[in-house]
Amino acid sequence: MTHNKEEGAEVPSFIFLGGMNMKIKIVTMLLVLLLFVAVPTVNAASAVSISQAGADSNTVMKGMAFTVTVSGLSGTGTVSLINQSWFSMDESNEKQFSSSTVSWTTVVANQKLSAQSITATVTVAGSPESATSNSFDIILPPSIVTSVTPSSITANDSTSHTVQLNIQNYGETIAKDVVVVISPPSCLSVTSGNGTQTISTIDGGAGGSGESVGRSWILLASSPTNSTITITVTPSNADVVTETVSVVSTASTPISTPTPTPTPSDEAGSGGGGGGSAPESGNLVTDSTGRVSSTTVISTTDGKSTLTIPVGTSALDSYGGPLESVTIASTSVGGTIAAFDLGPDGARFDPSLSLTINYDPEDVLEGKTVVVKMFDGAKWISLKTTVNTASATATVEISHFSKFALFLEDAPAVTKVETPASTATPVPTTTVAPTTTQAAKPSSALPLPWITLSMVVIVIAALVVVAYVVYRRRG
Repeated sequence: MTHNKEEGAEVPSFIFLGGMNMKIKIVTMLLVLLLFVAVPTVNAASAVSISQAGADSNTVMKGMAFTVTVSGLSGTGTVSLINQSWFSMDESNEKQFSSSTVSWTTVVANQKLSAQSITATVTVAGSPESATSNSFDIILPPSIVTSVTPSSITANDSTSHTVQLNIQNYGETIAKDVVVVISPPSCLSVTSGNGTQTISTIDGGAGGSGESVGRSWILLASSPTNSTITITVTPSNADVVTETVSVVSTASTPISTPTPTPTPSDEAGSGGGGGGSAPESGNLVTDSTGRVSSTTVISTTDGKSTLTIPVGTSALDSYGGPLESVTIASTSVGGTIAAFDLGPDGARFDPSLSLTINYDPEDVLEGKTVVVKMFDGAKWISLKTTVNTASATATVEISHFSKFALFLEDAPAVTKVETPASTATPVPTTTVAPTTTQAAKPSSALPLPWITLSMVVIVIAALVVVAYVVYRRRG
């Protein structure tokens, strides 16, 4: 047996393959080559991210398209989004990739949910890996509701008129970069208040608890004619809202403002509403912050509706100052059992107030029930109504003033109880803590690093066996 000597140590020559015959050398080289050919390139860890223009942090707006991006890809392969019932898209959920990122831009969330995520599967050389996005909430987009006071002005030469606008966000997402523009006719000029104003944000809140913002202008008339003032409210992430104020010249016949009527789908089959009555007013005792010092109860003159403002309630006017008084009056709206106007416009309350409406059980047809609705300036919106059949009352919680009416609907539309209605307990909201993008998680398939390690072990074992055989033969 041949040995190499170095500093007194003997090293077997087979270690350097010098003593192997040609067949063994070829087999060894083929095994090493197989190691590099058989092991595929390992894909870099991928990550899934979510983005949507105008959305709040860690949220997605329901009904509006957002983008899903898978990044950190290497090599070539396929990437697919795991389908879930709460979202849809106008493109295939599986895409081929040869670059580092792949995106889907038409994903739409169709449900309001909390703590959701999107998972993608990345497949390279037949081996899948999974990656999951941050957790996010699906919430309602901004919903801007406005009211303007007055709805019409009667002008003559050189008279000044104040126009007030209240803006409230009924959605859950913050309304951003809200541009307010007043466009008076040529016979009116703005002497106080900017014609174009920008509100950076208006906070949202479910159930009418969103932030309310007021704006006002003073306009000077010059040779007025019958015309219209137009006010537009344009958020960057919500629909445009338009208000108008009728301008009536004193030399012309006044333009009447129509009373809002329900849409055909809201029409009730019984009751016609009564005639209007003089408003009943009540003074509030508040501190400098608008906190009510003593409970105030105010009812319409006909006793059909009662508003309760408990002690400790925050009562603010349209400018954010303490509210001094409130009014309530019966009015007439076709197709309703009863209707009421609450004022002043723009007043808001925290927590919500209880509005109770009395009705005649004879007005409720078989198979029908009563529901309270609020007029938002364009349509009637159903409110969560508690009906007490024993006392024939319907109660709702309201956070601001508007026109309210009692409608008939097919039962069951609301919850009926036989005990006195109680004030609804506020439902707590959950704040989702910020999270970071999660890296890819290996799927149940055997990960690539283990495949590599296994093949290395096999090759080393084969080399040891070959070396041992050679050594025995030469020994």
